[in-house]
Amino acid sequence: MKFIKSFVLGTIANFGVLTTGCQIQQSQDLITRTPKEYIGFQYPVDQQPQGLEYLGGSNFGGGAVRNMQGGYAYVRQGQQNMLWLIGQRKQGSQGKPVWEILDVLSFPKYDQQLNNRTYSLAWGGKCRTNNGLSNVEVAAIVVLENQEWLDKIKQAWKINRKTGKFESLPTNNIVCENPHLG
Repeated sequence: MKFIKSFVLGTIANFGVLTTGCQIQQSQDLITRTPKEYIGFQYPVDQQPQGLEYLGGSNFGGGAVRNMQGGYAYVRQGQQNMLWLIGQRKQGSQGKPVWEILDVLSFPKYDQQLNNRTYSLAWGGKCRTNNGLSNVEVAAIVVLENQEWLDKIKQAWKINRKTGKFESLPTNNIVCENPHLG
C-alpha cells in the first residue's frame, strides 16, 4: 500500500508533491506510477513535481479546456516520456492555483527515439494542419531531419477541449517545426 500523508495545504509548495483532493502523495511514490495513474493529480502552479524530469510546458489561455486555463507539461519518468494535458484550478480556502492533470499521452513505442533525439514530440502550437495555421491543440511524434518543417509524422493527437482528453488524429496534412533549426 502506498504511503499517504495528509498535510496542511499551505505546506504543499515546500514538499514538491502532487495532490488529489486533500491527500498528498510523497514524491518518491510518484515515480512508480503508470502514466494513466497521474490523471486527476494536482500540483502547485509555481512548482514542478519532484521525481520527474520536467522537459517543458506551455499554457493556452483561460476557459480553454473544460472551462479552465489549459496547458501542457512534458515530463519524463525514467526513460518514459509523457505529455500531460493540464487545467488550472483553485485549491483550498486561500484559492491557491494548482494544475490538475486531465489526460496523459505516453509513447512506449517511441521512447527510445525521443530520448536519443532521432524523433521529437511537437506540441503547443509547433504543428500546422491542412489550413497552414499553427494549431495549439495538436501534438505529434515526428522524425527529426535536417529541414525546417518536418512531415514524417509517426502519430498525432488533438485535444478535445470539452472533455479535456487527447484524441487520435490522422497524420496526413500535418507538418511540425523542427526544434533544432531556428
